[in-house]
Amino acid sequence: QIPRPRKGRAPHGGWRQAAGSLLAMGNNICTTAAEEDERGVVKEAPTDPPTAAKPALTEYLIVGESGATVREGEDLTSELVSTLDRHTVVQVAELNGRRARLATPVSGWCSLTTANGYVILTPLERKKMRVTASGGAPLRSSPEAPDSAAVVVAPQGSVVEGWGSIEGPTGLQVRVVFDGVVSFTAARMLEEVA
Repeated sequence: QIPRPRKGRAPHGGWRQAAGSLLAMGNNICTTAAEEDERGVVKEAPTDPPTAAKPALTEYLIVGESGATVREGEDLTSELVSTLDRHTVVQVAELNGRRARLATPVSGWCSLTTANGYVILTPLERKKMRVTASGGAPLRSSPEAPDSAAVVVAPQGSVVEGWGSIEGPTGLQVRVVFDGVVSFTAARMLEEVA
């Protein structure tokens, strides 16, 4: 608090102008707009609290056979929000022990592992991968449907972004992005780009 100056000591314009001059000069005593209380003491106006930076989100892949149960709160008995399918990519905002707070595709909490250590969510590490198969790599909508029609075929030599290996009926499958399409292809058709 800044006491009110005595009469005759302030420059022309009175003590309010002097206080304003101090503010204009950037004096550290008073850094925001000032106001006078009933006793004539100039007080600094309250400032807004600093805002916390948003935490970085981390991508995880649901690998649990039954998907992942998402609950409203961190407690395992809180209200059920949703059950997400296996192979769903989620954005994790916070980790606490074996629990993870999801930001997308739904908000809520789910387990990274069961109490017995069975893995439900695994972090994704995106890698650049080159298609090595001479006929290209057929990209499919699911790793469990190797005989389904390809969504698109990535030509030999093309580079895809791959992450999240999954064991499918015909071997290891990799989730990939090619020309904006998210799909799966056999790991044997790709090699990591150094």
